[in-house]
Amino acid sequence: MWKRMVIRGIGVVVATPLRPDGSINEQEYRRLLRWLIQSGVGYVQPSAATGQVMQTTDEEYMRLLEIAVEECKGTGTLVTAYPGRADTAHTIRLTQYAQKVGADAYFLVQPLFSRPDAEGLYAHYKAVIQSAPGFPVVLYNNPDRTCVQLPLEVIERLTDEFEEVVGLKQADPNQLIESCRRLMHKIPVWSRGEFDLLTVLALGAPGSISFSGNIIAPQLVQIVRLWEDGKISEARQLFYKMLPVIQACHWGPIPSTIKYMMRRTGWDVGLPRLPILDVSEAMARKLDAALAEAGVI
Repeated sequence: MWKRMVIRGIGVVVATPLRPDGSINEQEYRRLLRWLIQSGVGYVQPSAATGQVMQTTDEEYMRLLEIAVEECKGTGTLVTAYPGRADTAHTIRLTQYAQKVGADAYFLVQPLFSRPDAEGLYAHYKAVIQSAPGFPVVLYNNPDRTCVQLPLEVIERLTDEFEEVVGLKQADPNQLIESCRRLMHKIPVWSRGEFDLLTVLALGAPGSISFSGNIIAPQLVQIVRLWEDGKISEARQLFYKMLPVIQACHWGPIPSTIKYMMRRTGWDVGLPRLPILDVSEAMARKLDAALAEAGVI
């Protein structure tokens, strides 16, 4: 169906394990990556939303990416970088670094805060793509976080002009169906996350990126496999069973609820960095109930 590189399966926006002093726990991070690989995920995304990218230094970001590339090399699990920052020059530096260190592709979100118009967005994406020839890119529209819409016309223009464009992550639910209608014959289109997993699979996507993959990666991978094997009813049943955990990931600021549920399932991930706080006792009880309902604890 698609002539360009295809990123398949379940992707995981990987949480960053932290020590009590706030430094990165590289040992636990490697353990988490190895578990994700063994679970059969298609790709991992270090230091993005769940990894608190905006509270991560460039040096930490680079190190997390390096470790992911080391751990995933030769496993079949891809590494997708997340280099988007507020300005084009900074984004280019991190994109070129990701290509140099051996990431397989990158997701490129709109510039933060500045709210450029359509031509400014086109110029930004063009400059970044041209700065890393041959490096596959997934365009990422996230108006909630960037306060600006990446228009479909700009997405189509970039897709037609650059072979490097290999997908679209459409985080605006109001644009998802139209994006699929206009683009799915050229490139895969994913939604904002795994809560739309069955929807995007039905629309023809080759999988989904996920937050709850940090907790239930094997189950999400199984849902996709069941769907691809034509076992739609079984895929639906497993999705509904996991839905409490999928929904619970978004009951608080990311990654507070995710990190709590990871700690409850045996991961030494520590607490979020400020300005994100740990969950309250009341929220912890709700999260425990969600994990129990899904059969995770």
